[in-house]
Amino acid sequence: MNDWIERLRESLPIVRRNFYERGFGLPCQYLEAVESVRRRGSGENDYQYYMDEVLYESFFLKYPWQPSVRTLLNENERSPYLEFLESKADDWRTTLSLDPNFDRFCKFEKPDVWLSLLSQFRSEKQSEQHMFGSELERIVSGARGSIIAGIQCIAETFGYHVKHPVKSTDKSMVLRDEIDGECYSSMRVIDLRALKKNGDVLVQFVFSEIPDKVFGLNKFIPGAYLYQLSNNGFDMTIFSFFLQCVFMSELRAKLRSR
Repeated sequence: MNDWIERLRESLPIVRRNFYERGFGLPCQYLEAVESVRRRGSGENDYQYYMDEVLYESFFLKYPWQPSVRTLLNENERSPYLEFLESKADDWRTTLSLDPNFDRFCKFEKPDVWLSLLSQFRSEKQSEQHMFGSELERIVSGARGSIIAGIQCIAETFGYHVKHPVKSTDKSMVLRDEIDGECYSSMRVIDLRALKKNGDVLVQFVFSEIPDKVFGLNKFIPGAYLYQLSNNGFDMTIFSFFLQCVFMSELRAKLRSR
């Protein structure tokens, strides 16, 4: 497993850069906002680097990563960078994040500043959706009006196929990436009720090399929840699924090439 983890760590910066260059700029705006709340101290890296180190440690934990559960890690499972941040934290047991910038970002004391940022983020998301509108229209032209059918059309474009037909009572949908009958990765679209009602497009990624671990876009790029939650209408909802497929496709291809 350690070899696969290292391949993932090496791949993520490249995949993120390609993703951003394709036109998905919202994570960059979010990262810029996090980095702007304070000047970085000596030895600190940006929030994306922190996310990758958290991801690394999470491989060795049975529980979701948070500062307080790092005590369960063996010495060789700990990130030196997170050890460094923990040593600088005033009280790592109560902090929201070991990254001092993100911790402060989560504690914005001025509501008007946060509302202004949200407006900026929503505007960027809307612009991106319009930019990819023509491409998406071609992909889902035969499924207009049905979000589930639209998602299936997009999934098939990226090489994923529905494992079982989706019924109206189903809570989730499983999509598999198969080559010669062997599954290399799968996507689980969870909480279909929230998807249809609120436009919450929550997708879990599972790789065949480590089938007991589940990933989401939120573990890979800053501010991913802004893409995933509260998508109004058919167009914005399928755009949310589309961009998650784009990222997964880039990551999947990069991992296979190593």
